Amino acid sequence: SNRRGLKLFKGFLALNRVASVICCIAVLVIGPVAEISAARITWTGEAGDNVWDNEENWSSGSVPGRNDIAILNGPDAGSRKGPIIADGDNLKVKELIADEGRPLVTMTGGKLEVTGFGARWADASGANASFKMSGGEIDFTGTGILNLGWQSRVDPVRSSRGMWEMTGGEVTVKGLEAGVSGNGGIGMIDLHGGTLNVGISRGGLTIRNRSKMDITEGKLVLTGDQ
Repeated sequence: SNRRGLKLFKGFLALNRVASVICCIAVLVIGPVAEISAARITWTGEAGDNVWDNEENWSSGSVPGRNDIAILNGPDAGSRKGPIIADGDNLKVKELIADEGRPLVTMTGGKLEVTGFGARWADASGANASFKMSGGEIDFTGTGILNLGWQSRVDPVRSSRGMWEMTGGEVTVKGLEAGVSGNGGIGMIDLHGGTLNVGISRGGLTIRNRSKMDITEGKLVLTGDQ
């Protein structure tokens, strides 16, 4: 009976090893698939109508979704060709990135949800990116940070500029960083209307490196200890 018990115990251990190996393989297979599903989709403006929710305006032939990174660069997203988010739009993206040229995004209504890291606005040397908002709602539901003038430390000092201008609408973020320490760019926030809600889970509100915030008729709401 002892030998039989020993054989059963060894069999149990062998099955556990097999199960562990299968679990490890499953993790290795499933992990990369989840990463591959996040596509970088670039605005082209080829339709010529400035409509964000038009698949013909995007490089992949489809509008970015909740797992996609939306790239807005000039000259394709420049002042005359830049995307417009309007009433009736209900959009979701994983990240917003502007890292080249002088892109302009205009939001007059609708809703935009940012489900991942957040936005890196003017993300490289020489970029001069603007976001103008007169209505609608933006909710950073992921890790939720808005970076203005984000650039590499090896780039020339203050060589990028990220502008966020509000005359209406509402933005909710878990952190807002205008300018970056070291060789960072410049972030400019013009709050002339609407509401900007800044939480603390991603660092709260940080303004540095000659960045500025100008508040006139808008409302800035800081939550937590800031």
